[in-house]
Amino acid sequence: MTREEAAKIFAALRWLDVYRQWGVGVEETDFTIDYVRRFLGEQVEVLKGQKGEEVMKLTLNRRGLTILETAELHLDRYCMALAFPEKGSKNWKGKK
Repeated sequence: MTREEAAKIFAALRWLDVYRQWGVGVEETDFTIDYVRRFLGEQVEVLKGQKGEEVMKLTLNRRGLTILETAELHLDRYCMALAFPEKGSKNWKGKK
């Protein structure tokens, strides 16, 4: 590593410290199943508030779209696990 590259890493560390002091948060990007379920539940409540309307509207920002992509990924994994039940985990203690 050159001296210039090391200086950039040091500068990045210092700026991250400054941002933390300013209260800038880190956006969560690895969404768990519980987080996705909570988000989808909130969206369902928004849609329930529009009950009876001819056209229902749901506005999602980029983060919301990423959460929906994560939900799709979790559901795809679930479907693949159902498609190959004989490949289940040996540690699973549930009903078969």
